[in-house]
Amino acid sequence: MIQKGLIISCQAEANSAFNNPHSIVNFAKEAERGGAVGVRIKGISNIKSVYNEISIPIIGLTKTHFSDGSVWITPKLTDGLKHSGTRYIATDATGRGGYDNLKSICKNNNVIGDISDISQAKKALESGCIALATSLSGYTPNCNVDMDSPNFKLIEDLIKEYPQTPIIAEGRFWERDQVKRAFDIGAHNVVVGTAITRPHLTVMRLRGY
Repeated sequence: MIQKGLIISCQAEANSAFNNPHSIVNFAKEAERGGAVGVRIKGISNIKSVYNEISIPIIGLTKTHFSDGSVWITPKLTDGLKHSGTRYIATDATGRGGYDNLKSICKNNNVIGDISDISQAKKALESGCIALATSLSGYTPNCNVDMDSPNFKLIEDLIKEYPQTPIIAEGRFWERDQVKRAFDIGAHNVVVGTAITRPHLTVMRLRGY
């Protein structure tokens, strides 16, 4: 498993000036320079571009959408993704894509299951996920959480219920004290993305919006 520490999600929105492999590579290189233990990268071309530029592990993923418009993380494992240089694969483990599909993705791969609720954890692990991430907390139907702060309750509950499983805290981490709290609770990793890779939102926060 990836070593304990901070992971940076180096992703860019479609309309972002950073939405190109060169910028994603630079985000990843600076993340490593700052002491990150891994990076989370979306898209095969971006993963391939980053792979030869850093020494820390890549958590790779692809994205599409469910019929209701919500994001579907790595709906299937393609040869392109498997051989892109990613050491770990992140995928939706909420059950919305079916557990047979999840099992096929997990087979012979190091898969991190992205979940939104603790009720999804058991089947995700039984399907073959080696770690669980709270990446989808707040982004699935019937998931009523505070969208302005990390879901510390979910993080803590997962750690208590599954003490032998690496728990990766992700979602709405903006401040150092939030990161520290997650590690103090017992998170194996904390993922920070938007606070670093979407500077326009940081500017808006500092302006009070």
